[in-house]
Amino acid sequence: MRASVETTNLPASRLSGLRSGERAVITDVCDGDPSICHRLHLLGFTCGREVSLVRRAPFHGPMVFRVCDAEMCLRESQATMIKISMIDAGAALRAA
Repeated sequence: MRASVETTNLPASRLSGLRSGERAVITDVCDGDPSICHRLHLLGFTCGREVSLVRRAPFHGPMVFRVCDAEMCLRESQATMIKISMIDAGAALRAA
């Protein structure tokens, strides 16, 4: 069973702005090319899904995210198409 996750009340930001180790919940996917939106959905980047940044290549290179218990690599431009809401780390610790 999945534990409920408390998100912050901050305005939604973009997945490309996530820092290494931070966790977030996807709130909206894609405002661009429909074929890219479809690919993102197939990779597991769907609304309500928890995601975290594993690592980022230097000089705005590809970004590796953990989603659906797998690591997926996206270009920064693709990660910018995904809106997120940060997970409140303090609430997650209190729930554990």
